[in-house]
Amino acid sequence: MKTIVIGAVAGGATAATRLRRLDENADIILLERGDYVSFANCGLPYRLGGVTNRDALLVATPELLRRRFRVDVRTGSEAISIDRAAKTVRVRRRDGSEYDESYDALILATGASPTSPNVPGADDPRVSPLWTVPDSDEIARRLDSGARRALVVGSGFVALESAENLRLKGLEVVLAVRGDQLLKTIDREASRLIENELTALGVRVEFGASLAAFEPAADGDGISAVFADGRRFDTDFALTGIGVRPNSQLAQSCGLQINDAGYIVVDEQMRTSDESIFAVGDVVQVVDLTTGRPTAVALAGPAQKQGRVAADAIVSRARQLENANTLETTNNRSNSPKLVSANKLVDISSDAVSESRYVGTLGASILKVGSLAVGSVGWTEKRLKAAALPFRKIYLNPSSNAGFYPGGTPIFVKLLFAPNDGKILGAQFVGRQGVDKRTDVVATAARFGGTVRDLATLELAYAPPFNAAKDPVNEAGMIASNVLTGLTRPVYPDELPENALLLDVRTPEEFELATIPGAVNVPLDELRDRLGELDRSRPIVAFCQVGKRGYVAERILRQRGFDVFNLSGGFSTWRLFNPPTPGPSVPASTPSVPQTPSAPTTPNAPTDSAATTSNADAEPLELDVRALACPGPIVRLRRTFDAASPGTVVRLRAAATFEIDLRSWARSTGVRIERFETQNGELTATLRKPGGSETSVAPQPFATSSGADFAEQAKNFAAQTQNAKSAAIVLFSSDLDKALAALIIACGAAASGVQTSVFFTFWGLSVLRKNPAPRVKKTLFDKAFGALLPRGAERLKLSKMNFGGLGKAAMKHAMSKQNVPTLPELLTQAKELGVRFVACEMAANVMGFAPEELIEVDEIAGVGRFIDLAKDAGPTLFI
Repeated sequence: MKTIVIGAVAGGATAATRLRRLDENADIILLERGDYVSFANCGLPYRLGGVTNRDALLVATPELLRRRFRVDVRTGSEAISIDRAAKTVRVRRRDGSEYDESYDALILATGASPTSPNVPGADDPRVSPLWTVPDSDEIARRLDSGARRALVVGSGFVALESAENLRLKGLEVVLAVRGDQLLKTIDREASRLIENELTALGVRVEFGASLAAFEPAADGDGISAVFADGRRFDTDFALTGIGVRPNSQLAQSCGLQINDAGYIVVDEQMRTSDESIFAVGDVVQVVDLTTGRPTAVALAGPAQKQGRVAADAIVSRARQLENANTLETTNNRSNSPKLVSANKLVDISSDAVSESRYVGTLGASILKVGSLAVGSVGWTEKRLKAAALPFRKIYLNPSSNAGFYPGGTPIFVKLLFAPNDGKILGAQFVGRQGVDKRTDVVATAARFGGTVRDLATLELAYAPPFNAAKDPVNEAGMIASNVLTGLTRPVYPDELPENALLLDVRTPEEFELATIPGAVNVPLDELRDRLGELDRSRPIVAFCQVGKRGYVAERILRQRGFDVFNLSGGFSTWRLFNPPTPGPSVPASTPSVPQTPSAPTTPNAPTDSAATTSNADAEPLELDVRALACPGPIVRLRRTFDAASPGTVVRLRAAATFEIDLRSWARSTGVRIERFETQNGELTATLRKPGGSETSVAPQPFATSSGADFAEQAKNFAAQTQNAKSAAIVLFSSDLDKALAALIIACGAAASGVQTSVFFTFWGLSVLRKNPAPRVKKTLFDKAFGALLPRGAERLKLSKMNFGGLGKAAMKHAMSKQNVPTLPELLTQAKELGVRFVACEMAANVMGFAPEELIEVDEIAGVGRFIDLAKDAGPTLFI
C-alpha cells in the first residue's frame, strides 16, 4: 500500500508515523514544501520571550522520520495538482523541476495560513505573522537588533501570547484589538480579567482599533500603524494575529467537496468525497459536538487525533482490498488473524483500526496570560445568542482549594446549559490555579453527553491543597441544577430588574468597602430579624461577594413571600461588568480619617491578642488571611486595626486577588500601605494605622546641621499642605543639591500624610536615568545628546562650588556625617512613602530618553497630566 501525505506538522506527521506503526511494509511518502516537518507552532510566542529556544521547538526532523520510521521525507517539495483518475500527484521541487508520483491512498494535511491585513503597507517586511519557524526567526532577528517597540494586531491565542512574551522581553507593547474584547472563546466579562492582567504586565491594550494602513514612521525609524479612527502608533515592527484561512486550493482544484468557508468536507474516518483521499487538521470541516453543526478548529490536539484516524482507515481499507490474498489464522497466544502481504505477515490483531472514528470537537482550549490561566469548552453566550439557541447561565467564583488551606485563589466560572435537560453547552474558567483541571473535567463530561446534574454528582479527587470537598465543578453543577428546579432565580449584572431593591447581605465592613450604587445593607445573619425594613411591593435582588450568601438570603425571603432574585456570581461578577477605576500602585497615606467603631468579636472570628498593643514602635503584628474565605480577610483586617493603637504596623499575607479590596479598604480607612508585593499568587504587604509617632516609617531624611535648611523647607512645605489632599513638585534641574532638596521635601510631605507627586522634566529627567543603562536602539543625535547628560542620580554635580568634583565629594562627606541619605536612597524612600514619580513624555522624547533607560516611574505623561495632579493640590514647587 503506497500512501502520500501532503503536509506535515501535527496532522500529517502523526498520520505518517501511525501508518508505519500499523504496517511495517507500507510505502509512505511525506511531501513538505518547507523545511520543517514537525515543530511546535504553539510554542513560537514563548521563543520570543526567551521561555524556550528554537531547537526545543523542533519536535521531529526529516532525518528522524527517515531513520526511525522509514518515511520517505521530501522537504522543499510542493504538491501542485492531483489527478484523481490516474491517482497521481504533480510535485514541484525547490529547483523548479516537476514530476508525478502515484498513490494508493492520499492524505491532505495542508493546514491553514494566517490572514494578512488587507491594507496599504501590509507587505512591508516589518509586518509579519507568527506562524512558522522562519516567521519566528525574522522577529527574533529584530529583537536581537535592538527593537524596543512592538505592535501586536489581534485578540486571539497567538496575539495574546506574543504580546505577553514581547513585554517579558522588555519591549514597549501595544495590543490593537478591532472589537471590544479579547479572545473569542470566552465572553466579554471574562475577558476583562485578561485585560487587567495584560495591563498589569505593562501591555497597552487599544480596543476599537480597525487597521487602515502601515506607513513609514515620521522619524524614519520604524513604521507607523494608522487606524480608521485616526489613532497612530509608531513601532519597530508589527506582529499580526487576526485569523487563519484553510489551505484547500489543492483539494478544490481536483474537485473534492468544499464547504462555503473553504474547508474540506470529510466523514468520521476523515475520508473526503473521493474514497482514496483523506484530509486532516486545520483544513477540514468537522462536527461541533455541542450542537451537531459543522465547524472547524485550528488546534494541534484535534489535528493529531484526526491523523491517527486517517491512518487507521487506510490500513483497514488495505486489509479489505487484500482480502483476496491468502488469509490464514496462526496458532499463537493471541490467536490473532494474520494478513499475508508480499510474503510478510502484517499484524492486525483486531477490528480496532476499522472502528476508529473522529466524531467531532468541543473546541476545548486553555491559554496562559501572565499568572492567569483561561480555559474554555463549548459555546459562548455571544455565539448562542447569535445562533438564537436557548440557554441558561450561572456565574460563580469558588476558591481553587479548601478555604482553610493557605494559598487558594478564586476561579471565575461561567457555565452555559440547555434550559430543558441541562445539557452542557459551554463553560469558561479564569484563575491562577486549577483552571486546567476544571476545564478538562467539564470537557470530558460534555464529550459523553453529560448534563449539569452529572457535574453535581461527579466523584472527584479531594485534598485541601487542591480543592474543597465540594469541587468547583460540583458546585457549578449544583447551582445550575437549582436553576433548573427553580430553587433559585438568578439575575445578572447587565439585566437587573427595573425598580428592584438591591439588597447587600454582606457584612458592614464589606459594604463600606464597596457596593453596587443604591444598594442597602442588611447582613445575612440579621436578615430574619429585619424583614420589616424591606419593601414587599418591589422585586429584591439579593447579593453577596460571590453568590453563596445571596442564595441563602434568596431562600429565606422567597419562603416569606418576597419576590426575590439572587445576583449570580455576586459583587465580584458585577465588578467585571462595572470595573473599578484603578488606584495608584502604592497609595500614599490619606489625611486623617475618623476611625469607625470597633466591631464586636465573636468566638468564631478570633483576633490576634497582640493587636491590643499600645506601643507603636513594637514589633509588627503578623496577620495571615490566606486561608480565610470571603468575607474573612476584610473582617479580620478591620478587627485587627480597630483593636490596634495608632502607629501600629501590620505585616499582611493574603491571596493575590485580595489586592483590589485591600487598596480600596486602605483608601477608605486612612491605613497606609508602606510596602506591597505579589508573587506566585500571594500578596504580602506592610500596613500602618494612622497616628502615633510613626518614627519607623523610614529613616528620617532630615539632617540636624548642614541639612537644616532642607529640613526647614520640608517642614514649611508640609505645614502649607496640612489641609491639602495632595502636593506637586516640578524638578527641572539636574543639579545634585537641587535634586536633593526636591526629594527631601517630597519625602517630608509624604511622611506628613500628603499625597505627593514629583514631575521630572528636561534636565530633571537625568535623576531618573539608570546606570548602567540598558541597550536601546537610538538615532545618532539621541546618542550624542544622552552622552552630554549625567547618567543617573549618582553622577549629578553641585550647582555651585563643584570644583571639578571636590565640592561634590565634600558635600557627600558632610551629608554622611549628618545622616542625610544619598540621592539614590532618597529616591527609594520616596517610593516607599508613596510619592508618585511622573516623567515628562515630551521632554523624554526631545532628549532621546527611552522608557527602559529610566528607573521605575508611575507614569510617563504630558503637561495635561501634571495639571490634573496639581489642580487640587496645595502649593506647587518648581525646582
